[in-house]
Amino acid sequence: MLLKKLFNVWLDEIQVRERRPIGLDELARYPLFTAQFLAFLREALPAHRHGELVHAVVVTARKPAAAHAPTRCPACGHDNALAARFCNQCGTRLAGAGASVAAPDEAPGYAVHALLDAGAGGCEEGALLRLRELISGLERGQVLEVRSTDPGVREDLPAWCRMTGHEYLGAKGPRYFVRRS
Repeated sequence: MLLKKLFNVWLDEIQVRERRPIGLDELARYPLFTAQFLAFLREALPAHRHGELVHAVVVTARKPAAAHAPTRCPACGHDNALAARFCNQCGTRLAGAGASVAAPDEAPGYAVHALLDAGAGGCEEGALLRLRELISGLERGQVLEVRSTDPGVREDLPAWCRMTGHEYLGAKGPRYFVRRS
């Protein structure tokens, strides 16, 4: 999971240098863990787990040198990665971006004009407010892509579209598409 997150922030040459187990005795040296919590762990966990509760991992990575200046969003002014197609701050399509977010074999078949990346979050209040804000900035007929790994979005987003009058275009894995009406 950690390595995936490092790749997502555009790091290169990621290597795990060290991985060592940490047990209850070593956790006791950290002020974050109270004596009551450590006593609870000693009781709740089997004895063979006391020496190896978590692992400390040392990772090295290199951020690639940018060949050009970052891509500045015309809507909010945020500096995005050079290869970014959508603004990480506001979700607006950046100038020069292709017609689709996906690789050609994953393309939905229509141009995506804005992106909302909800990560593992679903259609909670904050995401819905952001969704409403992004779709209101689109012209009629333009498409918004919502990315989320929360399985509840598969049911919640079509329901939201029915309530607001927007057209739910379907999903491709964790990618959902909505056309503004």
